[in-house]
Amino acid sequence: PDKCAYQIQQSLKLQENPEQIPTGEMPRSFLLTCNRYLVDKVTPGARVKIIGIFSIFTRKLGNEKVQNSALGAGAGAVKNSYIQVLGIQKDQAGSKSENIITKEDEERFLKLAKDPDVYKKIASSI
Repeated sequence: PDKCAYQIQQSLKLQENPEQIPTGEMPRSFLLTCNRYLVDKVTPGARVKIIGIFSIFTRKLGNEKVQNSALGAGAGAVKNSYIQVLGIQKDQAGSKSENIITKEDEERFLKLAKDPDVYKKIASSI
């Protein structure tokens, strides 16, 4: 498996919880990608909690007229965002989602984000 040039991958679409959407509005969705052991872990309609890395990929447009237009050099590409999934947790049937991150955790994250040595601290803890 280590010498294989291919790996199994699955694309998922994460959608907002319907109970939390105002009446008359459409739920927003977000693209997710899963690799290897995370493939086929959830079924459509399942409620999940996702941990992952927010990423952006650039998709080039095939139309020469668009690429060479007066809009500039960046007109020939479209940037799309997605989450590279690192972990999936299924919610139990009938359970309501609650925040995993507490207010205290959020305050610690904000304090850590302002620390100029945050990279060194994280790297040394691994």
